[in-house]
Amino acid sequence: MKLSWIAIVLLLPAIDVRADPVRTRILEDLNVSRTSDGWNAEVGFQVPIRVLRHTPQEKGDEVLVFVELLAVSQDDFAPAFQRESLRIPPAAGTFLRSVVFDGERAEGPLVEVRFAAPHEFEIATGRDLRSFTLRAKPVARPAAPPAPSAVPSPPPSGVPSGTAPPRRAARPPPTGPPPSDAEVDRRLDEARRAIERGEPALAASYLTAIAAGPEHARSAEALEMLGVAREKNGQLAHAKAEYEAYLERYLQGEGADRVRQRLRAMLTAHATPKAARKREKVFSWERDLDVDLSGSVSLTYERAARLPEDLGEQVMRSALYSDLYATARLTTREYTLRGRFAGRFGEDLLEGRETRVSSAFVELADRGHGLEAALGRQSRSSGGVLGRFDGGRLGVDLPFGMRGYATAGVVVDSSSDFVWHPDRHFYGASLDLPRWREKLDTQVYIVRQMAEGMTDRFAVGSEMRYVGTRGFAALFLDYDLHFDALNTAYLVANFRPRDRLQLNLLANHRTSPILLTRSALSGQGVEQLQTLVDLYGEDALRQIAEDRTSRTTTFSAGGTYQLTPRFQVASDLSATRSSGTEASVGVMGFESTGWELSPSLQLMGNDLFKTGDLAVATVRHRHERDAEALTASLLTRIPVGPLRIGPTVRVDYRMVDAKDATDSDLLVVRPLVRFDLRFWDFVLDTELGFEWRRQDADRATDDLGYNMRISVRRNF
Repeated sequence: MKLSWIAIVLLLPAIDVRADPVRTRILEDLNVSRTSDGWNAEVGFQVPIRVLRHTPQEKGDEVLVFVELLAVSQDDFAPAFQRESLRIPPAAGTFLRSVVFDGERAEGPLVEVRFAAPHEFEIATGRDLRSFTLRAKPVARPAAPPAPSAVPSPPPSGVPSGTAPPRRAARPPPTGPPPSDAEVDRRLDEARRAIERGEPALAASYLTAIAAGPEHARSAEALEMLGVAREKNGQLAHAKAEYEAYLERYLQGEGADRVRQRLRAMLTAHATPKAARKREKVFSWERDLDVDLSGSVSLTYERAARLPEDLGEQVMRSALYSDLYATARLTTREYTLRGRFAGRFGEDLLEGRETRVSSAFVELADRGHGLEAALGRQSRSSGGVLGRFDGGRLGVDLPFGMRGYATAGVVVDSSSDFVWHPDRHFYGASLDLPRWREKLDTQVYIVRQMAEGMTDRFAVGSEMRYVGTRGFAALFLDYDLHFDALNTAYLVANFRPRDRLQLNLLANHRTSPILLTRSALSGQGVEQLQTLVDLYGEDALRQIAEDRTSRTTTFSAGGTYQLTPRFQVASDLSATRSSGTEASVGVMGFESTGWELSPSLQLMGNDLFKTGDLAVATVRHRHERDAEALTASLLTRIPVGPLRIGPTVRVDYRMVDAKDATDSDLLVVRPLVRFDLRFWDFVLDTELGFEWRRQDADRATDDLGYNMRISVRRNF
C-alpha cells in the first residue's frame, strides 16, 4: 500500500467530516477459495438472511442475488436501506470485480456480484444462515484452431531436441457419474475409521476418488484428510503435494490455516537434525509469519432537495462523509491475530457532525488448542446476543465434537454511542452440538441482560439448520423466562423440487420491539428505570413493558421458475399482522393492523439487447386496513466497456379508502440512473434521481424533488 494512502487513512479521524446519523454495516466479510475448476466465494452478513432468487440463473459476468433480512436490530434498520461493498482479495482479482449490497431497491435488498470475466455459477444460502455461497467456474471458450506452421518450434532452452518439455503431474479427470452425497459421506466415514485403525493406505484409497472428482461440499475435507493419510503412511512427498494442492485451491479460512500448520510441522519434523535446529533458530518472515492488511476507504457526497413552486429549493439532506473499513491479520504457526475497524466520519450540513464506529475489536485464535477470544466493539446475531456490544467473547472446543462460547459485555444501542454504561450489561453462554450426519447443525443458548440492577432480559433459545441436496430449512426459537413469553419463532425453508423450480417459505412470529424491561421507558419522557420504579413500583414495570410491545406474525410463500435460459418468472405472497398495544400510565396504545396481504410478480431477463445486460420488472400490490398500495418498478444494468449504467424507474400509487384532512391519495414517480465506473484501483459510483409527487388527484397538488450521490472508493 502506498505511503500516501496510509497518511490519508491515519488523517481521516482528524478531518472535519463525521458521520451522517444512520448507518453501520450489513455485510460482514468475503472469503474466496480456489476449486479444481474454478472458485468458491462466501459472502457473509451481520444479520440472518435467506436467498430468494438470483438473475441470471446460470452464467454471466454479473449476477443480482435477491435476499431477505430475517432479523434486523434498531441500529441496523437504516443500513438495511443503504449501499455498501466488500473488498476483493488480491488473489481473487481474476475472479471478482466487486460485491455490493444495495438495500434501496423497490425489488427488495439485493447483492450485485460482478465477475472479472463471464462465469457459470451456482448460488445457495449458507448453512450458518448468515451468508450465501457462490460456486463458479469460467465459461469455456471455443478453442481456436492451431495455426499452420511449416517449421516446428524449437524446444525450450535446456530440453534436448525431440523431447517434450516437462509438465506438472496432474490427476486424470474423473470418469463415470459423480458419487452421490450419501456415497461421499460413506467413503469419508470409512476413511476416517481406517486412519483411526492405523490403516492410512486404505484410507487414501477411499479419499483419492473424492479429492480428484468434481467439486463437492466435502471436497476440501477429503483433500485435507488425504494429505493426513499420505503423511501417516510415510509418503511425505505425496502428502506435501496434497497439502500444497489444498492451499492452492482453498485460499482462506480455518481449513487453510490448519493445513498450512500441518505442512510446516511435517517439514520441520522430518528435516535433518541440523536443518531442524537451524529452522528453529532462524526466523523466516515468509515461512513463520503471514501479515495481511486490507480494507477500503471512500468519500461520498449526498444531496436531496424539494422544488416546490414559488418557494425555491428546499434542501432536505446535504452530507459529506468518509467510510473506513480495515482488517489486519497476523498468522503464525499456531496463532492468528485479527483486528477490524469499521466507521464513518462525516458532517451533515443540516443536522451537524457525528462519528459512528460499528466495530473495533481484536481477535486471537489458538488453532492448536481450539481456542478463540475477541475483545472490543463487535456485533453478534447468534447465541442470544442482540446486536452490538462492547465486551468480550471466548470460544473453546469441547469433547464429543461440541464447541462452547461465553459472551459478556455492555449493551450499545447505537454505533454513535461512546459512553460506557456498566449498569446495562449482559452475559451468556451458547453450545454448538455435533453436526448430525453432516446435515443438521444445532445451537442452544442462555443469556441474561441487566439494566440498573434489574433484569432486562433473561432468555433461552435454540437455532437449528438443516442442509440437504435439494435445499435447506432453519428453525429459530427465543423464549424469555423473565416475561414468561415467546420472543421470536421463525421457520424458513428453500427447496428445489425440480431443476428449473425453486420454492421458498417463511413463518415468523416475533415481538416488536423485542421484550425488554427498558421498553417501559417508551413515551414516559424519562431515561432511568428507577424513576418509574419510584412512581409505579418495580412489579409494575414488567406489565408496562408488555403494554409497549406488539406481536407481529408473517407468513410468506413464493417461487422462481426458469422459463428459458434468458428469462425467469417469480411470484410471492405474504400476509402480515401486527397486534395492537395497550394504553397505560399515560401512553396511548394503537389498534391492530389486521392482516395485510401483499402479492408480487417479477420477470427477470438477461442478454436481452447485448451480452451482459440485465432487466428486472416487478409489480407489487399491498392491501392495508385503510388503503391499497400498488408499486411497479423496472431495474436494468447495461455494460458499456468498463462502465455500468443502471437506469431504473419506480411508480407508487396509494389509494386511501377513508379520506380525511390528514390522508389522501398519493402518486409518486421516481426515475433514476446510476453509473458505476472502475479505473485503476478506484471505483466511482454516481447516482442521480428525480421525484414527482401528486397528492390527491382532486386538488392536484404537485411536488418535485431530486437526489444525487457521488462516491469514490479505493480498496487497499
